[in-house]
Amino acid sequence: MLSIPYGVRRLATAATLAGAIMAPWSGALAQMSFPMMPGGGGMMGMGGSCVDYVKSGLAITDAQKGPWDAYAAALKNTPSGLTAMKDGMMTAYSGGKTTVEQLDAQITAAENRLKALKELRPTAASLYAALNADQKKKADQMLGMCAQ
Repeated sequence: MLSIPYGVRRLATAATLAGAIMAPWSGALAQMSFPMMPGGGGMMGMGGSCVDYVKSGLAITDAQKGPWDAYAAALKNTPSGLTAMKDGMMTAYSGGKTTVEQLDAQITAAENRLKALKELRPTAASLYAALNADQKKKADQMLGMCAQ
């Protein structure tokens, strides 16, 4: 008879419970398109988006429009962290995959996320360089919000 170590059983139980607890929320998380406001201020207003929120908060000028547009376009092509993570986890644990196949799916999801962030970085750096000192202070708090 196969004996499963106690620690492995506890880990499997914890993972199962976490999945069961999160299952009802997976649909709601997939539909979230607005970031949480800093300081726990709740969701952004109806009809807004993270890109609009950040652009307004930074008070992008006409002279900064080029770097901003490049950043916003790159950001829109970057899968959100939650979506990428959810999709990777759904792939990893669907269809009775082996442990090795689950790990491969998780690695692929992490690699895809890293690739997207690397593609976003040059446009973020160009935008940051175009900002004034006050905008940079705000950007340090806001720019990462949309890329998460």
